[in-house]
Amino acid sequence: MANTIASAILPRIIGEARETLSENMAFLNRVNKNFSNASGKVGQVVGIGVPAALTAASVSAANTAPAPTAITNGSATVTIDQFYKASFAYSGTDFQNYDIDSLFMEQLKEAVRAVAYQMNSDALSVAWLGTPYAVGNCGTGFFASNADGLLDARKALVDRNVDPAKLDAIIATKDAAALGKIDAIQQSNTFGTRDVIANGFAGRVLGFNIKEDQQIGIFTKGTITGDPTMGAAAVTTKTSVITCDSNDSIALKAGDLIAVDGATYSVQADLTVGNSDTGTLTVDRNWETALDGDEALAFATASDGDGGVFDANTLKSMCGDWSGLSMVVRKPSANVLGYEVQGEHYDIVDPMSGVVLDLGIYPQYHQVAFEVSAVWGTDVTDSRKLLRLFTTST
Repeated sequence: MANTIASAILPRIIGEARETLSENMAFLNRVNKNFSNASGKVGQVVGIGVPAALTAASVSAANTAPAPTAITNGSATVTIDQFYKASFAYSGTDFQNYDIDSLFMEQLKEAVRAVAYQMNSDALSVAWLGTPYAVGNCGTGFFASNADGLLDARKALVDRNVDPAKLDAIIATKDAAALGKIDAIQQSNTFGTRDVIANGFAGRVLGFNIKEDQQIGIFTKGTITGDPTMGAAAVTTKTSVITCDSNDSIALKAGDLIAVDGATYSVQADLTVGNSDTGTLTVDRNWETALDGDEALAFATASDGDGGVFDANTLKSMCGDWSGLSMVVRKPSANVLGYEVQGEHYDIVDPMSGVVLDLGIYPQYHQVAFEVSAVWGTDVTDSRKLLRLFTTST
C-alpha cells in the first residue's frame, strides 16, 4: 500500500512550497540562475557563458559570403559552496492530538521559507561584496528627502550599456517606507496615477521597478587613519600589501569601496593593520592598471556631483540588471560514496524563481521526519550591471 504522503497529498505539498517561494525574496527571484533537478554537491564548479561584444562592419558585395569572424566567448564560474536544510518530525502522538494535515502544511512552508531565505540572504551578501560601483544620496537615508539618487544610478548604469528597460531597485523596507513618504511620490495622483495612494507603495520610480526585501541589513564602513600606502601589484593580480607607518592604521571591512587610479574596487575580507605594520588587501577583481607601489589607500567617494562622501553606515539597498548576479542551484546528491541515501525524495521546483529544493521523507520508529534541503553557489558574473545605493555626507 502506497504511503499517504506520496500518493495523496504530494501535489499539494509541492504547491504550498512553491507559494512560499514567491514571497518577498526579491534577490532570489531575479538573479540569473543555472538550475536543474540533477544532483549537485559542495565544491562542484559550473561554468557560466558570457557573450562576447561585437562591432558592426560595412557590407561589401561579393561572389560568396565572407567567412564569419571568429569570436571568443567570455566565461565565468560559480562554485557550489552552500548546503543548507530545515527539518522537523511528527510522532504518532502528534497525529492523534492535532489536526495534522493543516499543521503539516504550515510547518512545511516554514521549512521551505527557512532554506529560501538563506539562499536569498546569500545572494544579497554576494552581490554587495562583489559590486564595486555605487552612487550616493546625501542624508540619513538614500531616500531621506528625495529620490534624486535614482537618476544618478540610472545614468551610471546606462553609461555602462545596461538596458534601461531591465532596471530594478531592490531596497530595504526602511528605504521603501522613506520613498513612499516623499512629497512627489505622495502627490503622484496629480500626474494621473493613484498607485501610491491605492497600494501604499511606489512600484515604479524614475525608470526603476522598486522591490523591497526584508533581509537587507546595514553595512558598517571601516576606517583609514593617516596615510597608509599600497604596494606594487601587476594587473594580473587582485592583492596589494598595505604598509602603515607609525601614525597610520586601518580597519577595513569586507565590502568597503576603495578608489585607485580612477577605478573603484570592493574589499573582499576584513583587514586590520596597526602602526608600523603590513597586511595584504584583496579586492573583487584584478587591478585595472598596475600599481607602482606609492598609491595612497583611500575610500571611494560618491560621483553624484555634490562632493559627497560615503557614510559610515548605510542600508545595503542595490539596483541594476540582476542578470549580472548568477546562482547555480541543485538538489543534494542522492548518494554518498556510491550508496543511496535513505528515505523518499521528491523535487520541489518553483517555475518562477527556478529554485530547486529536495523534500526528504524519512520513516522512523513511531515517527516520520521531513527535511527540505538544497545546494547552491552564487557569484557576481558581470558587476557592470549592478550598483550599490549608498547614503553620503558632505
